[in-house]
Amino acid sequence: MPKVGKRILKAMAGASNTLAKRKYTLRRVVVMVAKVLLSAHWNPAILSKAKNYNISNMQEWTQQIDEITQKFTEAFGSLSNEQLNWKPDPNTWSIAQNIDHLITINETYFPITKAIRQGDYRLPFTAKFGFLVRFFGDQILKASQPERKNKMKTFPVWEPASSKVPTGIIERFKTHQETLKKWIEDAQGLAAQGQVISSPANKYIVYKLEKAFEIIVNHERRHFNQAKGVYEALP
Repeated sequence: MPKVGKRILKAMAGASNTLAKRKYTLRRVVVMVAKVLLSAHWNPAILSKAKNYNISNMQEWTQQIDEITQKFTEAFGSLSNEQLNWKPDPNTWSIAQNIDHLITINETYFPITKAIRQGDYRLPFTAKFGFLVRFFGDQILKASQPERKNKMKTFPVWEPASSKVPTGIIERFKTHQETLKKWIEDAQGLAAQGQVISSPANKYIVYKLEKAFEIIVNHERRHFNQAKGVYEALP
């Protein structure tokens, strides 16, 4: 994938919450997408590819969520709150912050399906272009892969709540995971219809709801690996 595609996501991640800068970010996205399409490194065949999903994936994802919950519980459930909040350096998230980040980011998706069912959901013009929907979804999925070693700066809205997370984060995560599974199960109908959504962090980044499920599961695995790295460095 050309470096221009990575720059699109980086530009979006650095967007301010002010209206003026949101407009500026949109302008940057349009320009960068145009560069992607005109790039000599871009493969036009990618634009015509549409990955097909089926409803059986839903059960697979909920099963994976159970597996992830178990891995977090077994690996970190016996740690003290001090250990959960320990950081090897100021620039690395603690185990608790990694978990808090997952809860925070997942919960921003919940209001989307509610708004869709109520008829209050509006998609931006970028959702009209199937190749953009696939492009953004594939890029975010690629960035969330558990195997990726390089760190990526998250959107400000998804930063952990605080530098020190209160006691009970493991139990809160387990409760959240049950809510997440129910959300996926309840959204099966929308996903089967090919529903497109905007990223909770920036409405101009669009992808399929089904892709969001896949991103969420991979993202949780990625942060388990990050938290495990911190665990292995505990004094």
